[in-house]
Amino acid sequence: MDAKWTPVEDRFKYGVAISNFSSDSSVVIQSALDLVVGETVSILLSIKDWYYGHKLGDNVRGIFPKSYIAIKDHVEEKICGAEMEEPIITKEVTVILREWKTSER
Repeated sequence: MDAKWTPVEDRFKYGVAISNFSSDSSVVIQSALDLVVGETVSILLSIKDWYYGHKLGDNVRGIFPKSYIAIKDHVEEKICGAEMEEPIITKEVTVILREWKTSER
């Protein structure tokens, strides 16, 4: 049975990266989209373990693992992207994780 890419339902169209993903760390995938924890993505298509989409504010499209994404509630579409409803603790954890990541370098 061949798996096919399918459009995602509206409630699954936006997500946030819960872990860094680099195409260098996976099987060589030329169309992979590198993600940094906390980045918001627009999800267009889905297949077994992968999504296809782009980062908000960026038109470069690619694939990324479903396991690296937490689905977000979509509140309101804006011209520059989408505004997401997030608990304050989520924002704080994202800031801390980004700070830890930059301090590793």
